Amino acid sequence: MNRHFIVAFLVLGSLICATAGLTFPQGAKAETAGKLVQNEVSVSTFPRPSVEPGRDSGDKKAGDMLAAQTYNERTIRYAEIGELDLAISEFGKALEADPLAAETYNNRGITYSKKGQYDLAISDFTRALEIKPDMARACYNRGLTYAEKGQYARSLQDFDRSLEIDPIHAPGYANRGSLHVHLACSDWEKACQLGNCDHLKEAVKIGLCFKMNGNSDSSP
Repeated sequence: MNRHFIVAFLVLGSLICATAGLTFPQGAKAETAGKLVQNEVSVSTFPRPSVEPGRDSGDKKAGDMLAAQTYNERTIRYAEIGELDLAISEFGKALEADPLAAETYNNRGITYSKKGQYDLAISDFTRALEIKPDMARACYNRGLTYAEKGQYARSLQDFDRSLEIDPIHAPGYANRGSLHVHLACSDWEKACQLGNCDHLKEAVKIGLCFKMNGNSDSSP
């Protein structure tokens, strides 16, 4: 089962919830250029990261907080015009001023994802979750990134966790379901290779699964 199959399903819904600010639409312009998370930033809803002090930053100077806010606003403007390297640089400055800003880590992770730097994205999503364990969108975003890397077990774990935190997040259900479909088709294909093609035949017939060679014929 080629990886374009899972891409086709995962882009059916918004791949980043609206509250997270960024979406990962399909194609080179938006979220995936044939990949799950190598996406364009849908910046009209790019989140304005909170500049409230983190849990351990109550003694932060007002000047530092103002600096963090300024860097965040610059970052959003850079992201809006596609200057992702500049945006990442400004995120770094914002995090120097406020190192416990979970939303800033989440946003920088999305920007790294857009650049195809998935390990750095996962690191930032993980840091956001260390600061704010109930941050459903960071968990969801990390799940998308794991899916892009082909680490589907980890992706499912993050989708499951994000839905435990936010059980009314429709894209989470849609994309977790799509991932299950992909894995089911992969298993049915393997079963067919071993002589049991019943499930694959039916799935291909209704357009749920596709042959690796692109043949939608129902014969195995």
